[in-house]
This record gives sequence, structure tokens and C-alpha cells, in this order.
Amino acid sequence: MERAVDVVHADRAYISAVRIKEGGGRASRYWVPFNYGRTTYAWPLGSRAVLAIGGARGEIAVYDLAGGTTTMRTEINSSASAFLSSDEAWLYVYNSWTLEIWSVDTLTRLTVYDSIVTGPDGTIRLADGQLWANEAKLAPGEDVWRLHIHHDHHGFDAAVEHTDGRLLVVTYDDELHRPSGILIVDPAAATAEWRPRSGLVKRSSWIGRLFGSRASDPGLEEALRQRFAVAEECSTSGRRRPTLDIKDPQAEIIVDRFITNRVELPDLSAESVTACLDDMAGKIERQGLRSMIRAEELDFTFEVGGRTVREREFFDILVERRMTQALPALRRLLTVYHAGFEGGEGSQPRNEYLREQPTGGLAHAMRALLLLDRGSTDIFRTYIAKRDGEHEEYATRTLYPEFVARNGMTTEDDIRLAVAVALNITWGGLHGRVWHEHDLIGIAKSRFGADRFAAIVTDEVKALDLEPQWDVQDSQGGYYLGTLLDEVPASDPFGQDLRQALARLWPSFADAITSHTGRQ
Repeated sequence: MERAVDVVHADRAYISAVRIKEGGGRASRYWVPFNYGRTTYAWPLGSRAVLAIGGARGEIAVYDLAGGTTTMRTEINSSASAFLSSDEAWLYVYNSWTLEIWSVDTLTRLTVYDSIVTGPDGTIRLADGQLWANEAKLAPGEDVWRLHIHHDHHGFDAAVEHTDGRLLVVTYDDELHRPSGILIVDPAAATAEWRPRSGLVKRSSWIGRLFGSRASDPGLEEALRQRFAVAEECSTSGRRRPTLDIKDPQAEIIVDRFITNRVELPDLSAESVTACLDDMAGKIERQGLRSMIRAEELDFTFEVGGRTVREREFFDILVERRMTQALPALRRLLTVYHAGFEGGEGSQPRNEYLREQPTGGLAHAMRALLLLDRGSTDIFRTYIAKRDGEHEEYATRTLYPEFVARNGMTTEDDIRLAVAVALNITWGGLHGRVWHEHDLIGIAKSRFGADRFAAIVTDEVKALDLEPQWDVQDSQGGYYLGTLLDEVPASDPFGQDLRQALARLWPSFADAITSHTGRQ
């Protein structure tokens, strides 16, 4: 049966689906090869499978058409280009410095070439291992140079397959960064011949010193011109298939299903919701959090008696109905979630990222717990400590202000939490009136005084293990203490008292603290 494949991109999370078109009027099927990052290449392997390359970290994957599953997967250079041999037996992978040959049947790398060895008789061969770095001995009279491939993702096809199975690889000039010749590579024999492009560029770098001005073959030169469109505009090998920016509504649905974890429950009673939350926590403990993250997102959809409820709506219902019975299970879910990742940028999974507001995983569960139980600030502290401070905004810019609006700031514990949030925000890189949010400085002045407030700030800094990062001397771009002193100038009596109190608590910073005048 005739099959063709192409790659269709979804708007969500930079994910692609491979669309497999089958003949006979049958509907296309879809395959999402990679958890995160777009698919770069896809090829049908006869009637049995589809091979894809891509992903943010660089992977090769093979999809078995009969079984409908991904059967093989391995890592690859994420910046490399690739093409499939005409007999579908080999995969050729290359970047600026290496040419690799892979077996398609086993997804194993057979050979890596990164050096060109020249003999005294003018012959050349490719070599694996970093011979150019003098890590291996050469025969008498041989010399070695680093392989330098013209590698350009914007249309220049740096390597294609010739009709006789040999590879044609464009080399380029170290100094001019323009094509300077063609390597004609015999993969089986690991030999190569170099043909300069006469008149195309000035060969003043290693390529000229290595080969001189050998005569080129006019017939081959013409063939190469046709294959590479020699000067500016270069054609693409029919076996390479670079992907286009194709959109497909069905792909959006497929990708959404791929990313989302589906949870079933019979109804939205407190008993069913509690059992559901316990099941979610148990699944994370058994399978590991990473197994539930797709495209760096942790997303849940709840199937309730035949109706689909999205994650935000589900946890909003808990708040609206005051489901306090579910609080222990909700607390357990968030505790298990926090134990599943280290925290910080690149670690915290996202939810609804870059749509309405950059939001972390289980953010709406955190909202439900915090609003139903104001005593759950210990869990919230862990949540913000583990958030991606540079990108995630929901916890500190939306959820915490909502919590303060509902509960106010009346106790010392409230002030401590406000200080922890301010430190967390400045840790994430945001400056400017952070310490005046929710009238924190005003409350500190009127209710606590400089000495007590300095002690609270010091306690929170040490609790968050931020002491080594206090940057007082470069407060314009510094964090923690520097931003606090910026916002509470020394001309203010409270600001002066605060500096004296902090200097006593941080004697090694005393001179910098007391000399910091702040923004007047």
C-alpha cells in the first residue's frame, strides 16, 4: 500500500506530529515522536515503519506501522542535519565537524568521520577519532586536517547521495566560510576524493594548502552544480525531506491528547474527588513524575461521567464548593509532586505555558489548597522555592496577591511569608518596588520596627539558603539585600534604622550596608 509522510506542527508547546497518509482513501494516522521539540525529518521505511528525527535534545525514533507503537529510540546530535540512503539501509547524519553513518535496522552509529588524512601520493581518506588533534599516529608522509562541512539549516544541502551510492559532501573554507570543494565519499571503503570548485572561492586557508590547484572533472562539476546549485541557491536532495511549517487541525487534537494525562472519576462529589487526588499522588509515586510530563508540561484532563473537565476548572470547583474533605489528599498530591523534581529553570514542569500567563505544573491545585486552608503556606513556600523563577509568574503575581486579598497581612507569619515571596521574586530576577507590594514596608514600619523586620528578613534569607548570593555592592543589578536597600532609602528614618539593624546581623557586610543610600 502506498504511503507518504509529512510533518505537521501544532501551536502548543512546539510539538510536531508525523502525518502518515495511506492510499485507498483511508484516513491519515498521526504519530508524535518526541516529548518536546519539533520533528525535523520524517521518512517512510517501505511499508513497515516510519523514521523521524528531531526533538529539543536530539533523537531518532522509529514507529512500527503494524503495531502502532514506537519501537526504537536513540539520542542524536540535536543540531545535525540528516538524510536517508536510497535503499533505506543507512542514515547519514552531519554537522559542521562530523559525518556519521547509522544503520537504520538497529539505530546504531556505525562510523563517525571527523578527519581527513592525506597521503604522500595525494590520495586522501576519511578517519574516525580526532586525528586532527594529534591523538593518533599517522603513516610516514601522511598529514591530517579536520573535516569541515558546509552545514546550513537555511537551504544549503551539505551532503547528498550520488546515483552510485557515494556521498557528495560540501567542504568549506575556514576563513571565507564559503563552499570550497566537494568530498566524494565511499562509505563502504572509507575513502574519499576531493574536487575543488575552481573559481568559486579563493582557497587561501587549509583547503588550498592541503590540495593545491588540482584540475577538476568538468562532467562531475556539472553534476555537482545541478545537485547543489553551486553558488547561492542550492537544491535539496529528494531523500532529505526538510519539514515545512504545515498546520493541521487534527494534529492540534493529537498533540493535546499526547500531552495531557487523563483521569477518570464517576462524579464530582467530595468522596470521588478525594479518591481521585489520592490516585494521582499514588501514580506519581509509582511511575515517577517525569513519566507524566510531555513537552515540559504537566497537564491533566478529568473525564467525569462522560464530560471532559480541564485542570483549571476541576480545581476551581474544589474551591467553589469548599471541599475541605479533600484537603489531606490535595496536600499529599502537592507534596509528592514537589518530591518529583529538583526545581528551578528547566526542572519545574509547566502548565498552560505562554498562553495566558507562564504557569507551573499543578498551579491550580496549589491555588485550591492555599485558598481552602490558609495554614498550608508551608506547601506554598515549597512551591515557590521550586518554581522557575525567571519564567513562571502565576504563583507570585496572581495566586499570592489573591491569597493576601482574601486573608490580609495581620500576623508575623503573614509578614514572614511576604518577605519570602519578595526574596523569591528578586531571586527570579525581577526588581522594582517588590518590597512595597501589599504595603509590606508600611506594615513593617508601623507594626514591627526596624530591628524585628531585619531579623525576619535575615531568618528568611537563611531559610532559603540565599546568604552567599546577597549582592550589596552591585545593588543596581543585585539581588536580595541590595533590592531591599534600594527601595528603603537611607534618607528615611526607618531605612537608616534598618541599615543599622542589618549591619549588626551581617557584620561581614556592615560597611556595604551602611554606605548604601538606596534610590532617593
